[in-house]
Amino acid sequence: MTAVLDNFLLNALNKNQPVKQQKHLSVQSPLVTMDRFCEMTGTTMNILRGYVRRDYIPTVVIGRHRFVNLALLNRSLLGCGEAL
Repeated sequence: MTAVLDNFLLNALNKNQPVKQQKHLSVQSPLVTMDRFCEMTGTTMNILRGYVRRDYIPTVVIGRHRFVNLALLNRSLLGCGEAL
């Protein structure tokens, strides 16, 4: 599972696409919307939904919205926490 996620993130980072001008907040959130995660990684929503269904990407539901938990994702990729 970790190898699949590592390859997914490496492929997203290796795409030589121009970076869009983004608005930055002074406070970083450990949660991002699924749309924002797709923009950050260069993947499609359908692929992300598949990874979420297989529990490769940790998410949390708040109200009607599902967010990607970047803090837990980073922790699991660094090997500091339990496997997803």
